[in-house]
Amino acid sequence: RDFSSRRFRFNPINTSGLNLALPAEELFTQENIGPKFQLKEETRPTDTYAAAQEIASFYGMIDLPISSRVRLVTGARVETFQQTVDTFDPFVRDIGDEPTILRAQLDETNLFPAANLVYSFASNQNFRVGVSQTVNRPEFRELAPFEFTDIVGGRSVVGNTDLDQSLIQNIDLRWEWFPGAEEVISASFFYKNFDSPIERIVEPTAALRTSFTNAESAKNAGFEIEARKVLGNFIYIGANYTYVDSEVTLDAAARQVQTSLVRSLAGTSNNLFNLVLEGRGMGYSV
Repeated sequence: RDFSSRRFRFNPINTSGLNLALPAEELFTQENIGPKFQLKEETRPTDTYAAAQEIASFYGMIDLPISSRVRLVTGARVETFQQTVDTFDPFVRDIGDEPTILRAQLDETNLFPAANLVYSFASNQNFRVGVSQTVNRPEFRELAPFEFTDIVGGRSVVGNTDLDQSLIQNIDLRWEWFPGAEEVISASFFYKNFDSPIERIVEPTAALRTSFTNAESAKNAGFEIEARKVLGNFIYIGANYTYVDSEVTLDAAARQVQTSLVRSLAGTSNNLFNLVLEGRGMGYSV
């Protein structure tokens, strides 16, 4: 991915007699640029970056019937991951000059094992126990020291070139019952442990700019209930509710601005509810 941003500012020179309440398209006209306003470029040396990401993986899986009621589904994935974000000044023009590159780089090889033990109470009813390890990796904009304005809230956000990936250990318990085709009633419990989770924090700047960092650890625990039902031949209705209790522990260095080093994970809601209503063969869904 290649990314570049340009910043411009209209600096007032002599605005006497000019109605500054006019709409922008009437205020910043061609005849006003020069005598009334100066158009100045304020593009920063960190407003351009080139990024690349490569993933190669191999996986194997075994579905093993242990008895007439018990199955073991297990496997693992080996994954190599390379990610590079090079941020540089696009206005280095002199022949022979090379722009100073701020590089963020991740180069990882990980093993992601998983195992699911399935016990069948009946032909349409199961109890599952699952354990696995997964990963959360930063996005390009979270690694680039490019500062942008968040649409939600209007706060400045800047990336962190020192971000690392986060490994997540998962435990899931699930009971499920299938009353009919495409129908299910289920209840599950989950627990997740995060090593070095990627968290959004407030930086100690005059404008309280936000950025991203690897916290020490975090955990999620909760439960989910779900139901899906077919009504007649055409109506499908489904709903699920999830409760999540989350906690993240920040590094002590974050106490510069953060009021607490232990809090809920950023952006995690305690309660989630979804409702789906779909008309089969009638061309609509909600």
